[in-house]
Amino acid sequence: MQNPSPLATPHSLAFRMKDSSWVLEPPQQDDPRTPFDRDRDRILHSPAFRRLNHKTQVVFNPKNDHLRTRLTHSLEVSQIARSIARVFNVDESLTEAIALAHDLGHPPFGHAGEEAINDFCQSLKIQPFSFFHNDQTLRIVCSLEERHTPNQTQSGLNLSAPCLEGIAKHNGPFTSQTSEKECPEFIKWFSQYSPPFNLKKQSGLEAQIAAISDDIAYLSHDLDDALRFNAIQENQLQNLKIILDIQEQSILLSSIKSPENRRSFLVRHIIDFMVKDIIKTLKNNLETHKISSYHDVIQCPSALVAFSETLEKDAKQLKDFLSNHFYRGGSIKEQRETFKNIISKLLNALLDDPSKIIDNTENPEYPPRVIVDYVAGMTDRFALDKYKDLFGKNDNLYQKALEYARFSL
Repeated sequence: MQNPSPLATPHSLAFRMKDSSWVLEPPQQDDPRTPFDRDRDRILHSPAFRRLNHKTQVVFNPKNDHLRTRLTHSLEVSQIARSIARVFNVDESLTEAIALAHDLGHPPFGHAGEEAINDFCQSLKIQPFSFFHNDQTLRIVCSLEERHTPNQTQSGLNLSAPCLEGIAKHNGPFTSQTSEKECPEFIKWFSQYSPPFNLKKQSGLEAQIAAISDDIAYLSHDLDDALRFNAIQENQLQNLKIILDIQEQSILLSSIKSPENRRSFLVRHIIDFMVKDIIKTLKNNLETHKISSYHDVIQCPSALVAFSETLEKDAKQLKDFLSNHFYRGGSIKEQRETFKNIISKLLNALLDDPSKIIDNTENPEYPPRVIVDYVAGMTDRFALDKYKDLFGKNDNLYQKALEYARFSL
């Protein structure tokens, strides 16, 4: 990045772990990349990132191959985030790294899998705990993923402190018990290693941009997928304020005859509408709060990157609509229950006898934390394969899953 804005997170904060201490990464003469370039590349080339290609976004193994996966969602978040970051000349690589990493901790079958794992964790008689995908993301990048060097294998991706901070504060600073409850493993790690940032302060603009880009991406592409999957019909959108605003601003929409072209046009304009609103709102917020530096950004009492008050209400209306008619409605509701039960049975089978599934027997006890890490890291297909091995191909839940799947298992 040439001549970054004073608002950008400075490279001078790119501390990394070395021998249990935080040290500033020295310049590497034979590597033209910045520290944040390396963060992005470590995430992009990690097995955990590749596995997102086979993890459900909303619809499992869709009949239509163009529906999103957790990987394509992350890529769309990254594209939107980079576009906004470029307008304000903040660090695109750091923005992209945070965007690409934000969903690494998602288990198979989307939020149904997350609910099943959390229920399992809460039901443990000895040392129950909570499971949230945000916390699992941090657990992956801090310890579960491995980096292989010529002389050793290191636990974690050893991301820079600003990158970790951005991932940790995906839902904002740790200013309440709710934030800490959602990331208990990271709080434990944070207490042990004390990285050079404050969990209670705002994150940099790059992290704030990545977080709101997540909202833009899923609201727009989940609507696209819902229409494509025929979970909702276009005439159901007429009472949504954001749709009405787009129709008012574009006379072209009413003249498009092809349903596919209308859907594509509509989704593109939702993204465009939201991005332009954020850019305008951020410019106003920077001026209102007299923000002129990175230090000003993190000291600000509230997030600077946000929707306008009007669009915040309209976005919530769209989110509620999707929740009622897509995420928890019709055939998707049935899918969620099926896969929630599959993950629950897998977890309990492992708890009874971990050797049934896990080949590595270095730890013969396999505490629940290890079991959860193992199942949470599965792809949809791997989870179904293991389920079939345990319960047989004639199992009712497995047969239901086959009905949803297009590929042959």
